[in-house]
Amino acid sequence: MLGVALAVSVTLLTACSGRPTQALARVMEPVLPSIENEDFYRRSCAAIWNSSNTNQIQMAAYWLRVSECADQIPFKSRREFAASLPTTTWHGQLKKTLVELRDSPSLPQRRRALDTLSGLRDQVPSSVLPLVRLWREQQVTLINATDERLRAQREMKQLEMEMAELRAERQTLHRRLDDAEQKLRRLMDIERQLSVRKLVPVRPVPEQDDSTKLPQLAVPSVGDTSVDEPLPPASTPEQMTPDQIKEPQADDTEKDSEPAAGR
Repeated sequence: MLGVALAVSVTLLTACSGRPTQALARVMEPVLPSIENEDFYRRSCAAIWNSSNTNQIQMAAYWLRVSECADQIPFKSRREFAASLPTTTWHGQLKKTLVELRDSPSLPQRRRALDTLSGLRDQVPSSVLPLVRLWREQQVTLINATDERLRAQREMKQLEMEMAELRAERQTLHRRLDDAEQKLRRLMDIERQLSVRKLVPVRPVPEQDDSTKLPQLAVPSVGDTSVDEPLPPASTPEQMTPDQIKEPQADDTEKDSEPAAGR
């Protein structure tokens, strides 16, 4: 609609002036879209990919349509489709690069695409060069963002490793501290026991008298094989002879005579 309005305005100005100046024509020429530019958005993607018209591939609208068609390619088929495109011309390389950039490329692949776009700047026509610069700047931004993310991941991984080392060192210090505390407690217990022993007086053991001493039995030595002879059993009065019975009486008479002699 905007193009139609501009075309009508130019037509009215031309009708009023009769002879439009060349300056006005040069100003309005890049603004007014041609009918061919508008047809690109109504063409199928198959016709866009197969187009080799020199006039069409030099139009920015054509490459915008190429970018839209690249987004419509199934994800699983993008790599195969990009490999099937010819790369002998600058527009073939540009088409392949646009398809590869839709295939979630890795960082090395994205760098190669950036190199391709940078190398095409001297080959593409001036009408397409702004788009090529825009796509190149987009890749530079994505590459820088990826580099920053990878750098942040490396720093995070390094930080996690340092934290793990600090945790392990802290556990080691805790174990050493526990061992030192246990040793200190044992030393304090030993010191306490020694101090208690110094404070308690030692009571002397009383010596035993000879009268209170128990008789000690003679213990035969290991090599002594001698055995004491048993004492004869005492005889009972029935077993005593008349002579044995009289002997005590004689003793009694002797005891009685001794006091008489003293008298």
